[in-house]
Amino acid sequence: MLTLSDAELWESFKSGNKEAYAHMYQQQIRPLLAYGLRICPLQDIVEDCIHDLFVDLWRRKAHLGTSDNIKFYLFKSLKRRLHTAMKHPGFSLEYFHKHPDNKVSAFEEELIQKEIVSGFAKNLQAAFQQLTPKQKEVIHLKFYDGLSYEEIAELLNINYQSVRNTIYRAMTELRKQLLLSCFFLLYVFM
Repeated sequence: MLTLSDAELWESFKSGNKEAYAHMYQQQIRPLLAYGLRICPLQDIVEDCIHDLFVDLWRRKAHLGTSDNIKFYLFKSLKRRLHTAMKHPGFSLEYFHKHPDNKVSAFEEELIQKEIVSGFAKNLQAAFQQLTPKQKEVIHLKFYDGLSYEEIAELLNINYQSVRNTIYRAMTELRKQLLLSCFFLLYVFM
């Protein structure tokens, strides 16, 4: 399952593959919980919405469309469910404030944030692997080794403008591939 793209995993799940469904759940449960708790501070409600989301996915699998980004699809679905749950007449944030045991502990919060950062780091590493060898080398020299544009140009025996252009193209490619991850992190940490 680990070698499947999101689109392939989704299609396998839609065709009734229970292993694909379980893998999708295991892969997405922590990010979904972290995201859900940012929308609704009541962990019980978030967990119920996630449970209902996965139950409905399995029931409706044959009628679902395609998806090449499972996390985005699930986040969007969970957000809708949570907004609906919070509009329910019986929902009250007062309960949350009166029952502090429902709050996410500092330890849990730290675990959630580590999970998010870890996911972002994996996405960044995967995006970095998509760069050309020259782009990888220049990015590494600039951002990991801290060399200036002039030093990189001299070291690689290329002109200054070529270094700047290579870094610009590499950063543009990384930005394009990481847009969703960056948006999610900004949302979570703001």
